[in-house]
Amino acid sequence: MPFVFPEEPPPPAPPLLETGQYVWEMFCELSSQRGHNNGVFLPLSWADIYAWSTLTNTALTPWEARLLSRLDLTWRVAYARAREPLT
Repeated sequence: MPFVFPEEPPPPAPPLLETGQYVWEMFCELSSQRGHNNGVFLPLSWADIYAWSTLTNTALTPWEARLLSRLDLTWRVAYARAREPLT
């Protein structure tokens, strides 16, 4: 018998620190342009991040670029896990 989730809504996500909000907004904008192949989202490459940065005239520090890359990996893992069938 499959597990049935209760009808309660999930708890709200913790608030982002105000200082990190801008990085999340950059990631969301960049991620909205990502490619996909047969329904699988492709990773954001360094070239994708650089192109987005150049086209939007957004100067990134090295740590911001690395953070965007790590956010991408974390997002793709979470997305893949959410799509796994419940057993």
